[in-house]
Amino acid sequence: MRVILIFLLIMFLNAPNVTLASPKQDSDKELAIVIDDFGNNMDGSKEMLELSVPLTVAIMPFLPTTKEDAELAHKKGHEVIVHLPMEPKHGKKSWLGPGAITTDMSDEEIKSRVEKAVESVPFAVRLDRENTQD
Repeated sequence: MRVILIFLLIMFLNAPNVTLASPKQDSDKELAIVIDDFGNNMDGSKEMLELSVPLTVAIMPFLPTTKEDAELAHKKGHEVIVHLPMEPKHGKKSWLGPGAITTDMSDEEIKSRVEKAVESVPFAVRLDRENTQD
């Protein structure tokens, strides 16, 4: 399945009628492609980083390859964000990765876990609290 998704992404990006707006162009149209479970030695991750389009790469914290994945994405010029697993409305907690946020946690536990997750993903984009509205 992952190979098919990668193939479709590459075909889409190489299609003759497809143009991607750069940040400097004025356009009211944008496209976002989200690829779940990026990295962690998954097939196709390194090939996607070689694409000649800007990517925002969501890296799961607390995995054996978290640091390596984030550093490689950053080195290739891609934006890095934290992919923090959270308890689903329907589903099993056992499906979540390490360090997941669950409904049985206290506010303090959630805050601590989020801070540790952000710290564990090098180069992750961080929100500048001074420039946000409360």
